[in-house]
Amino acid sequence: MSARSVSARARCTLARRKSATESSGRKASAVGKPAPAGFLAAASRLGVDPDEMYMIGDDLNNDVLAAQVVGMTGVLVRTGKFRQETLDRWASDEFAMQPNHVIESVAHLPEVLGL
Repeated sequence: MSARSVSARARCTLARRKSATESSGRKASAVGKPAPAGFLAAASRLGVDPDEMYMIGDDLNNDVLAAQVVGMTGVLVRTGKFRQETLDRWASDEFAMQPNHVIESVAHLPEVLGL
């Protein structure tokens, strides 16, 4: 991705935020993974505590561990962006946070969820 396209994307994001602020009279803010505020906002919107939620993802850091930081149960799926070498590197560090569950595919979710 070129610096030119990144700056164009950034300008577009800023323009949308400015437009949202002007039309609503409230300050717009963007929140998303892996920011803890994004996970907490999702829990709040659903009306549940983070410890009642599961985050299922294929990215160890941005999906699973980031959700676990706020108290969600993390489920790493070995599909998509998943890289075994990343998991192995984390698993070799006795002090690193580990995913609560690691599954081969979402077909294994019922077992993890106790269904």
